[in-house]
Amino acid sequence: MNSNDIHLGISHQITAVYNGSNIRIYLDGMLKNTSNPITGNISTSDVPVFIGQINNSEFFNGFIYEI
Repeated sequence: MNSNDIHLGISHQITAVYNGSNIRIYLDGMLKNTSNPITGNISTSDVPVFIGQINNSEFFNGFIYEI
């Protein structure tokens, strides 16, 4: 995926899929990138996930839909 794929003022859908060996990134339903094979377990954590926020101080300025 590169900066030419995302245009301001237009809604986009970004999806990440893990199938047990690779991560695939889709933009608006089109495959944009596939990782090299990944092994091991997915880690778990009890730390909260924040979407659209970094360090409790920087916030995404826009709309986030369908999480």
